[in-house]
Amino acid sequence: MIDRPARRIAGIVPATGEMPIFGTGDRVGVMIREPVGHFRVPAHLGGKVGVVEAVTGPAAIDNEEEVVEAFGANMGGKLTYDERRIAAFANILFQKGILTPSELARKMDEVAVRWERDNSEPAS
Repeated sequence: MIDRPARRIAGIVPATGEMPIFGTGDRVGVMIREPVGHFRVPAHLGGKVGVVEAVTGPAAIDNEEEVVEAFGANMGGKLTYDERRIAAFANILFQKGILTPSELARKMDEVAVRWERDNSEPAS
């Protein structure tokens, strides 16, 4: 790892604390991993050295507007990370016609009933 300030790259919005540790022109090496398994690098590259030609990443996305649109300006900040992701996933399902809000509500009611039944104290 290189000891230098993280670089900002045009068009990439990093998650909190996530910046590329290598930049264009940096010399890098691929570790040889034992035992062989799933390490997100082809085995034939183990031990090889190269130079970073480009740093790529996802297009910049600002989903705060979507949060405000979906939940209102006062609600977005009150949802947890997981709640925002679940809501975003539900909205995608709604937009694609895979699920309707009423179907989701009905299923959530079924889960709530099952949860109460399975987690209630037995009568003494």
